[in-house]
Amino acid sequence: MGAGALRVTGNFFGTAAVHRCLPPLLVIVTTWLMALPDLFTGDLHGLGLRLGILFVLGAPVTVTAIALFEMARLKRDQGIRLTAHPTRSRYNNPHT
Repeated sequence: MGAGALRVTGNFFGTAAVHRCLPPLLVIVTTWLMALPDLFTGDLHGLGLRLGILFVLGAPVTVTAIALFEMARLKRDQGIRLTAHPTRSRYNNPHT
């Protein structure tokens, strides 16, 4: 069961088939969308202001750093860039 869960989340439910940089981007957006309502509503889980903000922002900042590291690794090791999607090729664009 654990191996299956690892495979499913390894490419964030198949989005890596669209583009290899899409899973890190979706994880960044998802974590920030979970944290921002807590900050805007002031729901800091009973903690003080400083500790609450640190607690709420800790996960999105960490996840963003790891996802950006992953995207940099994809660019460095495999030459995969977000702007280099095959559909963005000038040869595929009928309007040029």
